[in-house]
Amino acid sequence: MRRRDAIGALSAALAGGCLGGAPRRAPALVPGGLPSSREGARARLDVLSSGYRALTRQHGLAEWEDATNGASPARGASALGEEARRAFDEARRILEYYGRGVVPPRQAELWLRGARALTLSSDARVLELTRELEHAAGPEAPEHARLALMERSSDASERRAAHALRHQLHLRAAPAARALLRRRRELAKEQRLGAYYPALLELHELDPRRFQAQSSELIARTRVPFARLMRQLSRALGRRVEPWDLELALERAAGLAEGALPAERAASSALSLARSLGFELSRAHARVVIERAARVSRAIGVSIPGDVRLALAPAAGAEALGGLVRAVGRAVLMSETRGDHPLYEGYPWVPGLSDEALASGVGELFAHALDDPEFARRQLALGARAASALMTARRAAALLATRSALTWAAFERTALENPDADLDRLSLLVARGVGGLPTPPPSEPIWAASPLLRGGPGVVESRVAGAMLGAALRDALRAKSRNAWISPSSGKWLVARFLADGVRWTLREKLVRALGGPLSVEPLVRYTSGG
Repeated sequence: MRRRDAIGALSAALAGGCLGGAPRRAPALVPGGLPSSREGARARLDVLSSGYRALTRQHGLAEWEDATNGASPARGASALGEEARRAFDEARRILEYYGRGVVPPRQAELWLRGARALTLSSDARVLELTRELEHAAGPEAPEHARLALMERSSDASERRAAHALRHQLHLRAAPAARALLRRRRELAKEQRLGAYYPALLELHELDPRRFQAQSSELIARTRVPFARLMRQLSRALGRRVEPWDLELALERAAGLAEGALPAERAASSALSLARSLGFELSRAHARVVIERAARVSRAIGVSIPGDVRLALAPAAGAEALGGLVRAVGRAVLMSETRGDHPLYEGYPWVPGLSDEALASGVGELFAHALDDPEFARRQLALGARAASALMTARRAAALLATRSALTWAAFERTALENPDADLDRLSLLVARGVGGLPTPPPSEPIWAASPLLRGGPGVVESRVAGAMLGAALRDALRAKSRNAWISPSSGKWLVARFLADGVRWTLREKLVRALGGPLSVEPLVRYTSGG
């Protein structure tokens, strides 16, 4: 069943509250369609919760169909349709009428977060402009498949041509991209949320001021290591590194021999890591599919924790193996969640109802196993030199990813504040000044063709927070176990402190309980700088 048909079939069920069993007696209503008592309000919220769980299952099945058919991932909140927006808006009105105390505080918070997120993401104009961008520069653009092959070419002229082609997509997408930035700014004003950028960060459980301070610290403390990395990449290429050279230069500088990480060994290595940490995914009802047609490795929670599906797309090399391992980490997070309410299960389809920084951090923790010499020897069949090269490649890639993410965050924040500025020039200035990325003349801007623009604020910021969390968790587990952290005892600690309760508690609360305080940039700085 396709996504549109599956979600459309739920409309009447959500409205009537009869999902998942026999119809329930509808509570008496007061003017405005609200229940006439607090007991009725709680009963109606229970009905809406059941409807939300059924809707997420239908959406998860559609995502699984996309993942295993090699299609693009579904488009998050916009794909949930009008039914979810109506359900969360009704919950918001109930809570505003009866007060948040009608349900536990965290449930009230999540209902209101979801209502706000769906109001912002399901705006008709935002959806129209997002579709325009996908046709102009996204997976639906006719040049997309050819562009992906060109960007991975070993021929420098082919990669340069790919960058020029992406610039052409940027020119095609720029009018819709500017209009999207303007509409998002208008939406924040209409909803009395202040500025759009900090409002979205708060929906992603990120403190805007704290994240900005951490971003500044990360930029400052990784500037020298990044400049050193750029020099190493230039030496590896034998010339100045250009933007389209970065991935190839990383591979060459690391010195990891071609074929050291073959595709046929990737999936079994990723799954063996889960077993080494005490997680047998088949016993946890996870459905593992080795799918070579999938575009990327993905973990999909169809019904958390009972129906977690893992599509692995094996490919050779450090980057592909890292993606596999991160997907396995996310599957473990979902299969070990024991939230006793649908809102606590952490489905990622609506911003604010999952903690993407937590999910990303667990994935990054699993990926840190690739830096462990014993794991590299035993599970990847790598010698000491190859294991060291793999660690070097991963540190360099993490440093580049962090700087690139912070560059985009700085650009998007400024662009949302002033969408009518010279954003082409701004994107190059930010890339050079904030990111330290190569922008040699003549440099063609490509910001309007970025998929990050379609996702909106909070995506890359959650990845940065996840990288910080993954490094912090690895350090904590190494300290507890005298470096031998890949063990079932580490898995038990992770479940007890971070996974079992889903999003019943915020990441900030979990960090205080488990690590004694909030996230710090220190572990990530130490890792990316080679410490």
